[in-house]
Amino acid sequence: MTKSVLATFVHIALASEEDFALRDEGLSLLQTRVHKHEVDQGPEYFMEANGGECKPEEALTLAQCVEVQDKRLVPHAVASWSNLGSKRQAAGHTMPNGCSFAPGNQIEWSDQPVGTPRSGYRPICSKNGGRAAELAAQGSSCAEPTCTQDPPQLLWNDDGLYLPEIEVLGAGAVCEACGILTYAQCAKAADTGVLEAAGGVHEKRWPQIQCTGGGHSKPAVPSGCYLGANFAATAMPSFCPFDTPDGALAGWVSSSGVGVGWGLARPVCGSCTTTTTTPVPVAPVPEAETGNCPDNQMVAYVEGRADNAEYRRDAQRQMVKFDTEDGAQAVCNAEDDCVGIWSDGRSWLGLYPGGRSWAKGVPNGSVKSVKLKSCVDKPVEEDEAAAVGDPHFVTNTGNHFDYS
Repeated sequence: MTKSVLATFVHIALASEEDFALRDEGLSLLQTRVHKHEVDQGPEYFMEANGGECKPEEALTLAQCVEVQDKRLVPHAVASWSNLGSKRQAAGHTMPNGCSFAPGNQIEWSDQPVGTPRSGYRPICSKNGGRAAELAAQGSSCAEPTCTQDPPQLLWNDDGLYLPEIEVLGAGAVCEACGILTYAQCAKAADTGVLEAAGGVHEKRWPQIQCTGGGHSKPAVPSGCYLGANFAATAMPSFCPFDTPDGALAGWVSSSGVGVGWGLARPVCGSCTTTTTTPVPVAPVPEAETGNCPDNQMVAYVEGRADNAEYRRDAQRQMVKFDTEDGAQAVCNAEDDCVGIWSDGRSWLGLYPGGRSWAKGVPNGSVKSVKLKSCVDKPVEEDEAAAVGDPHFVTNTGNHFDYS
């Protein structure tokens, strides 16, 4: 693949198994800054000036960038079926990292930890940007400080983002829901050669983002990571955010929960059973009233990390959310297999036995809090003492004394 192709993402729409055509849609000029009507309903997104850059704490995650385009939180004229662009800078082609309004009237995303301000690019930022925390948790970096090496592959440390054992399925298949990878996992598999070793493409590059099919239907491909054909019918790492944390803020959930099989797409799936980390025990901790917590303890929700866990969807494949933390705790208390709750800063969801790790910023920056259902000591009032029968008494430390 040439440098120009490595440096440039091509918008693609799947017309059919026989026809894979390029599609493009114009955008109107985005406004410089946009405030949401009610700040408490979500992040406040805004654009920096042409050639500017977001502060590190204001850079967007992919989930936030997808939400911006899909919900038009920054005014634009991108067609509802259009795909978000995916690029990395390289020698001869620099660009900001994160989410940007780019030349060619499109919104683009770069997963590189460092970018370069460039004329023609206007970064889209948020006071609640989550990319900095996400990068810290993922453990990705560039081969040199400016992230302009060619080819533009990322380096990934073993202690960062968890990558399960992967399998490349046949064309037309879909992954099990527990095996759908995130964008970062898809990129890590490609950058590190894991994808190539599993029988994938013979090149290491970032995934293109592609969900759209003939008639602009969406999704028309498997959810998550897959090997798809580009305009030259050559397989390349690809990604569709449906049914993944990267599409959660935009509400991208397919009717099947796993996307749609396509004859030119080979899904890249993670193992639902194999892990490389030591799992935290997920034995349920029922509510105190059941008597399963010791008499001197009670149920509480403690900030922490849950491994091998997942949230639930209802019969319509919608995420089961609660408006308040108390509401989520009440339901979790009543369900023995509920191990905790997590929040995206707007709502709360329960966690149950599954296949992913959860903590603040894990598996992505949209996770603001994870609380585990735990038995904790009941509080003891200060200087509490109880008589145990004349002429004895016991102190609040448990010591017994005779009256004298």
